[in-house]
Amino acid sequence: MKKQLSIFLIAIMVVLSSQTAWAGETVSSVEGTDNICAVDIAEQLGGEAISPEDVPEGVIPMEFDSVEEAKEYLREQEEVLDEIESVNVNSDAGSAMFGVMSINSNTGVKEKTFAVPGILLYLTMYVKYSSNGKKFTAVNSVKSSLTGPYTIGNEWVQDTYASVIKNKGRKLKVTLKGHFNHYIMINTQYTKIGSSKKTYRASWDY
Repeated sequence: MKKQLSIFLIAIMVVLSSQTAWAGETVSSVEGTDNICAVDIAEQLGGEAISPEDVPEGVIPMEFDSVEEAKEYLREQEEVLDEIESVNVNSDAGSAMFGVMSINSNTGVKEKTFAVPGILLYLTMYVKYSSNGKKFTAVNSVKSSLTGPYTIGNEWVQDTYASVIKNKGRKLKVTLKGHFNHYIMINTQYTKIGSSKKTYRASWDY
């Protein structure tokens, strides 16, 4: 009788041990699936899997129920951003971008704003230049910023710029290049997708 009871207890211990090991494997498998899911989503969208902490401050990711919905959104975004055109917008942001400048300084700021027709999305180029009072003499720096309610889910990244002063200092031309980063969330997974390169040009007469 004691021998049978011992065999019975050993059998129960074996079963419980097997269940514990199986449960551990299940948890590990689920965690692995989450990681694979995030990478898989990013690969399908042509971006990179990120954590919530990687989303820039002030940027609210666009949330979708499926990869297909996100792909359609990205396709529309590319079309919309390709339609950006120059507009006239009165702004005092240029001086703020470079700090307060002396009234007697031979430096100034030119700005040009680009917008999507019918949508409140503005990309503004700020050019800090030097002059001798009669003509442009140099471009010191170029900055740019994205504003407007349609910036949700989007981030503008300035990559580079080029400038040229022509007509004996009477004309200044600047070419700005950069791209947009789109932040998307699908099934609690975050993905960052970079747009195609964008180029914006502006010119000013002294």
